[in-house]
Amino acid sequence: MTVPNTFANATTAIPLVQLDQNFNTGITLGNTTVFLGNTTTSLGNVTLNAPTFTTAVLGTPASGNLTNCTGANVASRTRQVFLTGTAATYTTPANCKQIFVRAKSGGAGGTGSGNTGNAGGTGGTTTFNSINANGGSGGGAAGYGQGGAGGTGGTGTASFRLAGAPGTSHVSDIQSATNAADNGGNGGGNGGGIGGLRGDVAPVAGIANSGGGGGGGGLANAIFATVGGQVKAGGGGEGEYIEILINSPSATYTYTVGTGGTAGAAGTSGFAGAAGGSGYIIVDEYY
Repeated sequence: MTVPNTFANATTAIPLVQLDQNFNTGITLGNTTVFLGNTTTSLGNVTLNAPTFTTAVLGTPASGNLTNCTGANVASRTRQVFLTGTAATYTTPANCKQIFVRAKSGGAGGTGSGNTGNAGGTGGTTTFNSINANGGSGGGAAGYGQGGAGGTGGTGTASFRLAGAPGTSHVSDIQSATNAADNGGNGGGNGGGIGGLRGDVAPVAGIANSGGGGGGGGLANAIFATVGGQVKAGGGGEGEYIEILINSPSATYTYTVGTGGTAGAAGTSGFAGAAGGSGYIIVDEYY
């Protein structure tokens, strides 16, 4: 900047107006003019040569919020859910560093009641990367009406396994001193279907993609001698649950979602069971 008035060699009185002119002359920093006595909050086009900065320490406030903070990217997560599929291909997203797989097999079907009852079908096996979760077992087709066992013992190395819950056995419904009916057993697990109520209400299937077992068929009111010779129907077992943790995952994996077991067919003078619920696969992806 150029100072309007200089006084280094002055030998006479200095007019005050000349001092005012000097004080009112701006100083240009970058593209900003700064004046004595004014407040300037920003400068533009200024270059700092070899500056030294003191980094502030970010503590943990007792209360309040931090705003307008910029830092490193926080690890994100995506998810894919598979409710059907046989020998299908899962593709790992780009830059994914870890996947966490949760999977459940299909639940078994409930037994059909009658003079010659029929067991429900076994739930389908769910597979991811050749690691299997076994399906639930159908209720027995003998006269005792026991529920089917839950799925267990799948092959392959999983991070965690949980056996499925068994289906419940039938429940007798005494009508009189000589007559009785029978209620079918419930399917195992969360999402398992309710057993049939005598011959009045049909059993309920396991909820889709829950891995729950199907309910067993009921038996209508009959004399003890007749009921005693018939098959009582148990509920189907729940499917097995597994978890798999994979670091540095491969580009693709093969998977199969287990289907629900088929309903046990009705025997003579009996009622059909209900189908089991299908399984699922959930893959959480971390970056």
